Amino acid sequence: MLVPILVGAAAVVCHVWVRRFVGRRLRFTPVVLKPGVGMAATVVTGVGAAFACGVVFSLLPFVGAGSALAIGAGAGSGVWFGRKRARSQRLIEG
Repeated sequence: MLVPILVGAAAVVCHVWVRRFVGRRLRFTPVVLKPGVGMAATVVTGVGAAFACGVVFSLLPFVGAGSALAIGAGAGSGVWFGRKRARSQRLIEG
């Protein structure tokens, strides 16, 4: 019962961190603002995070592929919502 709670918390933390990173650091890059490229960036980030976590989680006894997929989904959704935030922000924060 503790492992799903920890995995869910890790996915939420990953989502929030990636969303803030994309919204604040990548708002000046035109690639993030393009619709097709932004969707590809979302998918690539999610798959990459899931693959990286899958490699690490394969060495641990209590977590598995579902945990890696949850964190990958958190990272991908963070990119998606971070792109929306980057488009809506002003260039100079007050």
